[in-house]
Amino acid sequence: MKTNIDLTKDFTMADIISKDFVFYVRDYIKELEKDQKIAKRDRKDEKHPCPEQRKYSTYEAYCRVLNQRWLLSELYEVYYFMKKNKDFDWSRVKFSLKKTWSGKEYLSGTNFSFSELKEYRTLQNIDSVPFGCLSDVIKKYVEDGK
Repeated sequence: MKTNIDLTKDFTMADIISKDFVFYVRDYIKELEKDQKIAKRDRKDEKHPCPEQRKYSTYEAYCRVLNQRWLLSELYEVYYFMKKNKDFDWSRVKFSLKKTWSGKEYLSGTNFSFSELKEYRTLQNIDSVPFGCLSDVIKKYVEDGK
């Protein structure tokens, strides 16, 4: 799982895509699903099944469920696309390091539109694949690989 990617420079998905990365994304999704189940359980206040095992407060669990619901749905789309389109030209999906107005750095990825490519629009009727959601996965993958 060793990678030669420098996150401070621009790179494409072709630099990182491999069988190991696809498995890593799958495992990342599984971990998020486990945390999502715990957060859903912890949203309950009075009827909590096991209050001594509470991991999140009620409000924190509520916010976590909403955020992870969005992230999981995007990661499912990207994972499905990676599994079904092994012959796709991955060099067209670019990632770059950007800064917010406060100076915090984040990895930005492109959301690739398939409106002109009919062969990809047939996949669950999606118009675009949100590759930007992979930024945290890629960061963690590169950090774990070094």
